[in-house]
Amino acid sequence: EKIASIQKQMSEEEAKKLFQQQKFDDAVKKLTEARQANPTLPPPKVTLAQWFFQAQQGQAARQALEMAAAEDPSHPEVYLLNASFAFNEGRVTDAVLSCQQALELAKNPTWNAAQKQRFSREARLGMAASVESRRNWPAAKEILTALLAEE
Repeated sequence: EKIASIQKQMSEEEAKKLFQQQKFDDAVKKLTEARQANPTLPPPKVTLAQWFFQAQQGQAARQALEMAAAEDPSHPEVYLLNASFAFNEGRVTDAVLSCQQALELAKNPTWNAAQKQRFSREARLGMAASVESRRNWPAAKEILTALLAEE
């Protein structure tokens, strides 16, 4: 297990270096290898979208996320990242809807208990932040109460 973790980390580091060299297809290949070794990792193009966002390349980030959604539309990470993008851009309704979709997809038996818990927690926190930004305190309380009940 420790060897697999080290291999995964090395693949991710190699992918990040390739991304920094603007070798995006090669970076995706390395991320795909890392995900094959550890299926709990997010889809490769979700990671690519995160890196584009961190590099302040918003358009490329959104395009990579759209490709991730087309390739793996049932993965909660796609919707959690979309919610993050939407919230940061002030699109609160889109953020809430993406969090709701992620919460629904988190129920899939494909995910292990830790993944389900993380997806659910992140979705509920995103929804809570969104309704709080609208000063909808009763909705925020309801969402956070559900989160506490799950924890």
